[in-house]
Amino acid sequence: CIPGLFKAFLGVNEVIVCIMSNWIAANVVSWVFYSTGESYINVAETKMNFIRKTVTNGVSTPTLGLDKLFSNGTIKSYMDIGIFIAALFAVGTYIMINRTTFGFELRACGFNRSAAKYAGMNERRNIVLSMAIAGGLAAGGAALWCLNGYQDFGWNTYLSLPADGFNGIPVALLAMNHPIGIIFTGIFIAYMQVSGFYMQTYGFTTEIVDIIVSVIVYFSAFSFIIREGIRRWQLRQRTDVHH
Repeated sequence: CIPGLFKAFLGVNEVIVCIMSNWIAANVVSWVFYSTGESYINVAETKMNFIRKTVTNGVSTPTLGLDKLFSNGTIKSYMDIGIFIAALFAVGTYIMINRTTFGFELRACGFNRSAAKYAGMNERRNIVLSMAIAGGLAAGGAALWCLNGYQDFGWNTYLSLPADGFNGIPVALLAMNHPIGIIFTGIFIAYMQVSGFYMQTYGFTTEIVDIIVSVIVYFSAFSFIIREGIRRWQLRQRTDVHH
C-alpha cells in the first residue's frame, strides 16, 4: 500500500519505493523478533540472524503425504500443499482481473492512467489497491516459503534479502504477466533452481543455472519485442492501404 500511495499522490517511481521498503520491512521484522531476546545468534558486530525453522516449533504447512510421494528414497522431498495454495492465488487473481469490473478498472488504469481518469475511474485508488494486492500476494508467498520448514528464516538485514522473492520477476516475465501462466513458469524456475543445486555433484556451479534462466528470459523478452514490432508493422500497412 505504501509504494502505491507514493506513486498515486507524489508520482514517485514504485520500483525505487519498493526496493527501499524491502529493507525497512526486513529491519522492522528483525527488530520486533529481537525484542523477545530469543532465537538469535550474533554473527557479527550489530548484525543479528534469526535462525530457527518454523518446523522446529511444530508450525508448518501440511504435506498430506506429498513429501513421501515425491521422495525417491535417497533425497528427501519438501513438497507440501503450499503449491496448491499458490495455484489458487493465481486462479483467484485471474478471475479478479479478467472477470470483474474492479479488475477491468485496474487493467485500464495500468494501460493508461490519464484515459482511466477521463473515463471517470478513480485512478489513484486503483494504483494504491493494485500495489496493496501485489504486496498481499507477495506476503502470502513469503509465508508459504517460511512455513515450508525447509529454509531457515534467516535474514542478515544489513547484507542481503532472500533471493527467492526476486525470482518472481523472471517468473512474471516468462508468463507475460498472465496469472495462470505464472503457475507453470514458477514450477519451471523452481525446477531449474533445484536442479542447479544438484548439478554441483557433477562439477557444475549453480551460477550456470542462473545464466540459463537469464538467457531464457532474454529470449522471451526478444520474442515479445519482435511480436510487437510485427504487430505495429501490420497496423502501418493497413493504414497505408486504407489511405
